[in-house]
Amino acid sequence: MNSFITIKEIIRWANRNKATAALSISGMAVGITVALLIGFWSINEFSFDKFHKDYDRIYRTCLQGFINNESSSFGTEFAPLGPIAKDQFPEIEDMTRISLIQRDMIRVDGTTYYQDKIAATDKNLFTFFSFKLETGDPKTCLDSPEKVVIDRSFCNNYFNGKNPLGQTIDMCGKHLVVSAVMENVPENSHLKFHVVIPIESVDWLKNNTWGGNDVYLTYLKLKPNSQPDLLGRQITEMTYEHFPPYKQFKITQFLQPLQKIHFSSGFRFDSVITSDRRIVFIFISLAGLILLIATFNFINLFISTSFLRAKSIGIKKINGSSNYGLFFSSYLETSLYVLTAAILAIVIFTLSLPSFSQLSGTKLTIDLNDYKVYLYTGILLITTIFISGTIPVLYILRFNPEAIIRNRFKGSGVTLLQRTLVICQFTASIFLITSAGVIKKQINYIHTKDLGFNKEHIIYFMSKNLSRNYEPIRGELLRNPNILDVTAKSCLPYEWNNGNVISSADDPTKEYIMEVCEVKYNYADLLKIPLVAGRNPFTSAENNNGQCMINEQAATNLGLTDPIGKQIKRSGSEIYTIAGVLKNANTKSLHLKVDPQIYLPLNQVNGGNFIMVKTNDQVESVIHSLEAAWDQNHPEVPFEYHFLDDAYDKLYKTEYIASKIISIGMMIALFLAFMGLYAISHYATQRRVNEIGIRKVNGAKISEVIVMLNKDFIIWIIVAYVIAVPVTWFAMNFWLENFAFKTTLSWWIFALAGMLALGIAILTVSWQSWRAATRNSVESLRYE
Repeated sequence: MNSFITIKEIIRWANRNKATAALSISGMAVGITVALLIGFWSINEFSFDKFHKDYDRIYRTCLQGFINNESSSFGTEFAPLGPIAKDQFPEIEDMTRISLIQRDMIRVDGTTYYQDKIAATDKNLFTFFSFKLETGDPKTCLDSPEKVVIDRSFCNNYFNGKNPLGQTIDMCGKHLVVSAVMENVPENSHLKFHVVIPIESVDWLKNNTWGGNDVYLTYLKLKPNSQPDLLGRQITEMTYEHFPPYKQFKITQFLQPLQKIHFSSGFRFDSVITSDRRIVFIFISLAGLILLIATFNFINLFISTSFLRAKSIGIKKINGSSNYGLFFSSYLETSLYVLTAAILAIVIFTLSLPSFSQLSGTKLTIDLNDYKVYLYTGILLITTIFISGTIPVLYILRFNPEAIIRNRFKGSGVTLLQRTLVICQFTASIFLITSAGVIKKQINYIHTKDLGFNKEHIIYFMSKNLSRNYEPIRGELLRNPNILDVTAKSCLPYEWNNGNVISSADDPTKEYIMEVCEVKYNYADLLKIPLVAGRNPFTSAENNNGQCMINEQAATNLGLTDPIGKQIKRSGSEIYTIAGVLKNANTKSLHLKVDPQIYLPLNQVNGGNFIMVKTNDQVESVIHSLEAAWDQNHPEVPFEYHFLDDAYDKLYKTEYIASKIISIGMMIALFLAFMGLYAISHYATQRRVNEIGIRKVNGAKISEVIVMLNKDFIIWIIVAYVIAVPVTWFAMNFWLENFAFKTTLSWWIFALAGMLALGIAILTVSWQSWRAATRNSVESLRYE
C-alpha cells in the first residue's frame, strides 16, 4: 500500500473530524506529559549515588537495635569503628568517615554568616568518592587540619569572582585556608554539603573513643567478590569486643549498599536526607493510571467513530484490500496521532518542568547526553503506539464487508470492549479520588491531633553567646508584655540529642535505651505538657538535686505503676529519684511512637542549646525585642530565628508533596475520563438516532429516552466503584502503616468518591442524552 496515499487519507479524515482528532491528540498528550514528568523524576530517584566509581562495592555501616521495644535502624557510628575494621578485615579496600554539621557560623573577609551543610571528613574523601574538584589535588586538599574545600556555589556567594585558593575562612574556632574548589554536589547524591573540612578541625569530634561521639557516617569500599553479609556479622563481633553494651542490648551491625541509602527512610537519627520508596511507587502508579486512561480514551474514540468510516473500510475489503493493508493503515494512523501528541507533550513537559520540580521538591534536570532519557522515551512511545494501535486494529478486522455495504453495521452503540475500557477508566479515577481523600484526611489528622503539647506561637533560636547571661536576658525579655515565657532545652523537641541506658534501681537487670532531655525548669509549662503525677523538681537555680521527671512511656517501659519516689539508674551509675511524671506528648513525628523520656535540669545553657520564646499574636514586637537582645550580645552575627510549628510541618514534607501531586493527578484523570465519556456518549447516541426517533413517534417521553440512554453508563460507573473500593482500601491501609498515629478509613470518603464520579458522569451523559431526546424525530426518520 502506498504510504503517502494512506497519510493523505488520515489527514483528510482528521480534518473532517477536527473535534475527535483534537480530543484524541490532546488527551494522549496530557497522558504522555504526566508519564514523562513522573518517569524522569523516578529515574532520578533510582539513580542516587550511582555516579560514584565502584558504587556497587561501597557500603555504609549501620546498626540494628531496639528503642521502645521496637526494632530500629541507625546510620551513624562511633569514631573508632571504621579505622579498626579496615585494619582488621582484609576484604575492606578503603574506608572513610563523614560527620555532617547542619549549620555553623563562618567568617569571610571580616563578615560573619551562617553556613549550612558542612561536612567534617577523613582526608581521603575525594579519592574514596567521585565528587569532582575544579581546582586542587584530591589527595592532599584535606591532609591538614588548617585546610578547607568549598563548592562552586559557596565560591560564587562569598568570593565574588575572586580566586578563592589561599583565602582564609574562619570557622569552628580556627583559621582555615581554601585548598580546593569542588563542583556542586550532584542532585542525586544522598550526601549534601557545600563545605568540607578535616575531622581534626572540629574540637568536639576529637573524642575518638567507643561510647564517645556516635555521629560518624562510616563508608567501606570492599574488594571484588567480598561477602557484605558475612562482613557485617564479623564487624558485629568486633564491636562486642570493644564496646560490650552493644552485646548487652543485642545491637548488631549490617552493611547497607550505597545505592540503597536514599530510600532508607525508616532509619532513626539519620543525618542524611532520604526518600520513601513507597511514595515513588505511588507516583509511578499514578502516571501509569493516567496514561492508561488517556490510551483508553484514544481507543474508545477510535472505535466510537468506526461506524463513520465503516463503509470506506467495507469497500476496501470488497475491492481486495488485505488484512495487512488495513493493519498497516490503522497502525500508521495511530502512530501519527501518538507522535503528534508526543510533540505536544514535549512542549508541555518543557514548560511545566520548573513547576513540577518546585512541587516535587526536587531540582529535576534532563541530561540530553544520558541514554536513559532516549531509552525511556522510546519505550514509552512504542508501548503507547502498540496498545493504542493493536486493539482498534483487531476490532476493525472483524468487520463484515457485506453487512457494512448493506447498511447492517448497527448495534446498541457501545461494544463490550468499550464498556470494559470505560469501567477501567473510572475504576482508576475513583481510586485516585479516594486516595486523595484519605491522604488529605491523614494530613488534616496531623494538623488537628492533640499532640499532648502546644507548638503554636513559639519562636526558637540557638543560644550562642546568650548562654553566658541566660537568666538576666530571660528577665529582660519578659518585660515585653507580648512575650509570655522563655525557656531552653538541650535540643529541639522533635530531635533526639542524647540517648542513655536507663534501668530501675529496683531491677537493674532490665535496661532500656531512652532519650535524656536536659531542660530548664519551665520547659513543660511553656509547651503545656501536663504533669500527671508528682511535681516539677527543677528550679531556676543552677543545680542538680538528684531528681528527675519521666514521661508515661518511660514509666511503662520500666514497669513502674507508681513511679513517684522510685529511683532510676543512668548508664549504670548515676542515680536519680523520680519526682514527677509528664503526660506522653508526640514531640517527634507521628510516624513514630512516643519515645520513653527522662528529663534532667539544664544547669548551664551553652552555645549549642536552643532558647524557645512563647509569644502572643504580636510577633513583630517580640522579634524586635529578640533582635535587640541578640545584637547586644552578638552584634557581628545576624539574628536568625524560626517558628516551631513550621519546623513540625517540615516533618511531613513527603506527605504534603504526595497530597498535592495525587490531587493534581486526580483532577487530570477525572478530566480525561469524563472527556472520553462525553465523546463516547455523543457517538453512542448518534448511532441510536433512528431508534430514538421510532420510540418518540411511538409515544416515548423525553425523560424515558434520557433514562434509556443513561442507564448503561450509570451501570458501568457502579461496576467501576465496586472494583475500586477494595483495591483502594488495601492500598491506603498499606500507606497508613507508615504512621504510628493515623486516621481511620472512613466510609464517607468512599461514598463521596462514588457519588462524585457518578454525579459528573450523569451530568456529562445527560447533556448528550437530552440533545438526542429533544431532536426532531421526523428528521432522523426522513431517509429510512
